[in-house]
Amino acid sequence: MKKPNLITIFWLLVLSFFLIVFSVFLMGIVDTQFPHFLICCSIFLILGLIFLWFVFKEKPEKKLKIFFLLTGFSAVGFFVFVILHNLLYGLGVLTKDTIAVIFYISEVLHVLFFLIGTIICPIGFIVGVIGSIIHLKKKKKEINNASDSSSRTEEI
Repeated sequence: MKKPNLITIFWLLVLSFFLIVFSVFLMGIVDTQFPHFLICCSIFLILGLIFLWFVFKEKPEKKLKIFFLLTGFSAVGFFVFVILHNLLYGLGVLTKDTIAVIFYISEVLHVLFFLIGTIICPIGFIVGVIGSIIHLKKKKKEINNASDSSSRTEEI
């Protein structure tokens, strides 16, 4: 059996992102899709971790590596920041009437982590995916041009 490579994991990660987006829209229509959403998010997180591992293992060229890392860290970062948001929100609720300083700090941080997790990470993921696709297309074109020029040389 062939081992999965970096590009395969990349496309699976993109597919799982679209499944999450689709399930979010579906949740607005059908109320019973929440378990489907959690399964898609879990797959997205696992694929993001596997993708990062493959990026560090295979070491692609520099510009492609930057876009791959942006894609992987954005996929994993979504869950990290959502969890931090929820933990700090809970801390704020617990300290609301007792420790005012911790309450206000947790309020600021939970809003900040919410914005990073729900706005910045998806935008980073989309930018990473688009940049990766552009670089992969350029790389494929360069390989095709190199093979065409080598076949022309052989004909002469």
